[in-house]
Amino acid sequence: MEENKELVSVTAVRQYFYCKREPYYIYVIHLQEPPTETMEAGREAHLEDPFQAFLRKLNPKFMLPLTSS
Repeated sequence: MEENKELVSVTAVRQYFYCKREPYYIYVIHLQEPPTETMEAGREAHLEDPFQAFLRKLNPKFMLPLTSS
């Protein structure tokens, strides 16, 4: 007999402990939190950084750290 198991993401658990309503809004009603001032400031900082803009154009799947000896 196959059981119908739904997995809960770690992010959903973290959000639940931050605010118990947050997972309901996101995963049940499918509402997204409106951007806060901090979110907007972070978005602007990323847009202003030329390296971040370069990475967005490349759309890398993963990045390896570069080290020198």
